[in-house]
Amino acid sequence: MNYAIGLSDNCRNFSVEISYFTALKDEERSVFLSPFGLWTFLFNIVLGVSGSSAIQLRTAVILRNKNEESLVKHFRDFRNDVLKTNTPDVPLTMKGYIFLDGDFQINSEYYGNITYDAEIVNKVLELKIIRTATNLINSYLSHSQDLILTEKDVHKSRMVMSSSLHFRGQWHFTFNESKTTIEFFYDEHGNITGEVVMMHQRNRFPLANIKEMGAYVLELPFGSRGKYCLLILLPSPGKTVTDVYKTLTAFPIKDIFYRMYNDTQNYENIDVRIPRFRINNDIVLKEPLQNMGVYDIFNQEHADFTRVSNEKIFVSTIKQRADIEVTESGIVSSAVTSAVFVSDAKTNSGSAGMTSDFRRPHLVYRINPPGYIVNKPFLYFVIEKCTVTIVFGGVFLKPSDH
Repeated sequence: MNYAIGLSDNCRNFSVEISYFTALKDEERSVFLSPFGLWTFLFNIVLGVSGSSAIQLRTAVILRNKNEESLVKHFRDFRNDVLKTNTPDVPLTMKGYIFLDGDFQINSEYYGNITYDAEIVNKVLELKIIRTATNLINSYLSHSQDLILTEKDVHKSRMVMSSSLHFRGQWHFTFNESKTTIEFFYDEHGNITGEVVMMHQRNRFPLANIKEMGAYVLELPFGSRGKYCLLILLPSPGKTVTDVYKTLTAFPIKDIFYRMYNDTQNYENIDVRIPRFRINNDIVLKEPLQNMGVYDIFNQEHADFTRVSNEKIFVSTIKQRADIEVTESGIVSSAVTSAVFVSDAKTNSGSAGMTSDFRRPHLVYRINPPGYIVNKPFLYFVIEKCTVTIVFGGVFLKPSDH
């Protein structure tokens, strides 16, 4: 289907670029995000902007089709293709939220466009009562005590839009916990940076040494049908994660799969060792989006959201709360993307930070044969393989983050 090919290419190219400006701009910490969650979220904002605001945002998310009716239909089909798991052992769900201040009026045509064929929670709140409104919004967005939006974010807001994405993938071949060990982790210069909990298994997996990228690439499938997988890119000696990331524009992910499936026939069972880890982080996306040419929607004078409301509004902040836990049984990951719309420039956009909560298992010593050993900084992506969409992705730099 041409629409799926076109939009999946657009989403994938956006994913590589936004990941570069977020996950790799900070070389001191590991970062995890959902490019697909952000791309679909920004698509809904595209439907509400006009003028230079629309040109900048469309360019960033790579939407060239000017026929909006056709574009919206194809977007819905593409989004549903990615979310359609067809298997209970790998659920992927998405849900949208719109929180309106009591007297804020949203245009009915725009509201109809973003809520059609989507699960949307619409709530009218007194956003001027900041603490109460913030607590209510967070109660909808998080099933735990996590703080998705702060009182600074909600201050003077007229509308808050959010989207949540949740994924739970069971490995097709699970790791045996009895083989989990504590091992050293190294930086890109071979220096020890700490210890990681290293999971181990021996099995037949798609694997390729892609010299054009300077990386060894491994696929770990989820579930019984193989629709989703974890793709790990381990830099070759002398290469960094930044070096590998830069090659993704010239050597796209769909070509990686082609190379892996051609090369795998040369391999027998592979000894695989990857870290068990958890990452939680908040990413403020204003600067990365500005690096991609999106300025006007954040500017009170230049933002044009007349298709959203007759009231003059602009975006004070866009942020994403994302987390992932990788264990012997599989992966659990989620992302909540939010945009705060205000009509007063005297607002605060919040800040980014990372927390961690990881408990190490009992220490076990063993000797492993050579294989695919992920004991230095690496890239990883959760991929929906039918459309080759990057649903989640990140970079693991050092164990001290976790």
